[in-house]
Amino acid sequence: MILTPLVMDFSLIEDSREHLYDQTERLLNAISTQQVMLGLNKTRVFPFIGFDLRHLDTCSDPGQVPAKLHREMNYMFDLDDYTVPIDVETVENGTVLGIKLYPPIGFSPYPADLNLRPIYSEFFRRVSEKGVPVTVHCQSFDSGSYRPGEVTEANVDIYTDPRNWKAVLNTHKHLKINFAHFGGDIIFRHTFFKASQPYACEPKKDTWVWNIIELLKKYPRTYADVSAFDFKDKSCTDTFGIMLILDETGLLDPYIDMDEEIGRLFPLKEKIMWGSDIPMVIQTWKDSYADMYAAFRQMLTLERARINLRNSGVYDGVDMNMPDPDDLLDRFVSVNPERFLFHDE
Repeated sequence: MILTPLVMDFSLIEDSREHLYDQTERLLNAISTQQVMLGLNKTRVFPFIGFDLRHLDTCSDPGQVPAKLHREMNYMFDLDDYTVPIDVETVENGTVLGIKLYPPIGFSPYPADLNLRPIYSEFFRRVSEKGVPVTVHCQSFDSGSYRPGEVTEANVDIYTDPRNWKAVLNTHKHLKINFAHFGGDIIFRHTFFKASQPYACEPKKDTWVWNIIELLKKYPRTYADVSAFDFKDKSCTDTFGIMLILDETGLLDPYIDMDEEIGRLFPLKEKIMWGSDIPMVIQTWKDSYADMYAAFRQMLTLERARINLRNSGVYDGVDMNMPDPDDLLDRFVSVNPERFLFHDE
């Protein structure tokens, strides 16, 4: 088992929080002192270090970004020495593997300030060229995003909106990035359903989920995880299954404008990863991690989604291709995460 705890960078917000260095030190010390227990449980722990892009706001030109990153991150994460692929069998337990971005604390990856755009772009150029995996929070405020007191609810969604990443990925097409929470389960369920219609419909292209789907299908190193999903909500799990069946059948491709440089669209089953958001979701999931994982596996049977599509009448006469549940499970919990974390693909 591999765990990837995500350390948050709260150093530039007004709320009193533990400094990034102290958080990371505490985590790494815990990993070090628990090596025997981790070994007995065959568990590896590879943290992601948080980074607030506003640290770069003091740079007057992109050429200053490398030195700034070295000062802010080098005590735990040396970007200059980062290389992929990484040998999962020999990499030391506790190695920092990636970067965690959390826009709701007050920044956008594609800022409104035109002077900052080339600065932030240089950051993404460097992590993209190095093959560093980046996990970004991508969940609406209504779905449960944290915000510091100085950030309004409206601005949380402005900063977090996946459409910001369209501009970033249009330039940095090989950025390795995971959109955590896949837009949020509240939004997810509305992507293939209408409020007035109990069965599936054609996809709605104005939702966060759809914008993430576009990014997953257009670019080679984009991923999304289903952490913090409510797998007990049948409208959410039905939507997830409908999405996979439609994509397997090729019915989503006509809605996507292929990037000419990349030259192909990617199947969603190659881009989705299991994630739990434990311990953040413990209050929501009163049961155990095992119960949550069992509900996730049940979702992958796709039986309810298949019946829903048949009853909708929208796709009458179309011979639907059903993804194999065992293959999906292997991809979501093993193949895709391993590619995201350790490989340069």
